[in-house]
Amino acid sequence: MQFYYSNNITDNIITLDSIESKHCLKVMRYDEGKEINVVDGLGNLFISKIKNKGRQSCELTIIKKFKEFGKRLNYLHIAVSPLKARDRMEWLVEKAVEIGVDEISFVCCKHSEKKSINLERLKKISISAMKQSQKAYLPKINELTFFTDFVSSCGNKNKLLAHMDEGKVSPISELRNSKETCIIIGPEGDFSDNEITISMENNFKPVSLGRYRLRSETAAVVACTLLNNG
Repeated sequence: MQFYYSNNITDNIITLDSIESKHCLKVMRYDEGKEINVVDGLGNLFISKIKNKGRQSCELTIIKKFKEFGKRLNYLHIAVSPLKARDRMEWLVEKAVEIGVDEISFVCCKHSEKKSINLERLKKISISAMKQSQKAYLPKINELTFFTDFVSSCGNKNKLLAHMDEGKVSPISELRNSKETCIIIGPEGDFSDNEITISMENNFKPVSLGRYRLRSETAAVVACTLLNNG
């Protein structure tokens, strides 16, 4: 079942943008009257029918609407230090969205290898992953922020910090059952001592993702998987 995405929905009409229209009309060769599935990233799935074909857009008529399609029971926020390799950062976003996540943040740490992200590119990756995994909710992807600012703004939720000090951490399985969880994944060089102290002062709990040392993008995907299976 192919999903398309649109945030241009008025009354009973959906308008696909040029990229979605091209795939629908030129790649798939759908014609007027063809029924297709459209999601808006807000939890709505629309069964719709092609009404008008244009060069740069395509209009659809809504036949049926499903609200809260595939709504998640718990809220999961993954925060990770930006990765040096762009393709690995994009892979991280893609897999996190496929597995199930509600919000993704990139946090600049002392040992971060990169100090910037391409937010628009990552949003496009998340839209593609949402459609591919047949979801109707598009995760929020935030602007890059500094570690201190991030940990002080997380509010009252289950706050976890994944780092490598095995002697002072709990298995993530012991701390994953919560309606709202935020977990921070550190850079390849781990968090600094000061960052760990600041996170503890803001009520983050140190957790272990297992016996082995993982790359940051792998750790993020493992954390996402474990927290979804709580």
